[in-house]
Amino acid sequence: MPSNWDLDRVERLAKIIGATSIPALGLVVTTLLHQDQQSSREQELKIERERQSQQTAVESENRKQQAEIAERNRRAQLFAQMMSNRERADSEIRATMFRSLLDNYFELEKGKPARSLAGIQREILLVNLLIKNFEEYFNTRSCSKICIGA
Repeated sequence: MPSNWDLDRVERLAKIIGATSIPALGLVVTTLLHQDQQSSREQELKIERERQSQQTAVESENRKQQAEIAERNRRAQLFAQMMSNRERADSEIRATMFRSLLDNYFELEKGKPARSLAGIQREILLVNLLIKNFEEYFNTRSCSKICIGA
């Protein structure tokens, strides 16, 4: 049978264990809760970083698309401007050529003494140049009648 001293010792040990186990258990639970909170915060931060990364990728893609659209618009404007300049230059050349051909033709008509072969050939040449360069504006039958003199 155990002695009183042994029982006393067991009771004291039980009291010590009882008194220290509750705070120790509280400390363990607190540590576990703290680790769980830390893990939750880390997971939230990870999710936030991923969301920000995705948002940055989307913003980057949007900027890239906007830059591509701006470049296409710039090219379209440049093309339209080039075509406009080309049309203007073409019109100016045609106007100058038309004026020059008509001036030469009417110069021949003014000082037309008798119909010489060289004068008629020059007249036909000028009318042919008018017909070939401005065919969309002339009725060629009418021009042929002028050349022939009918």
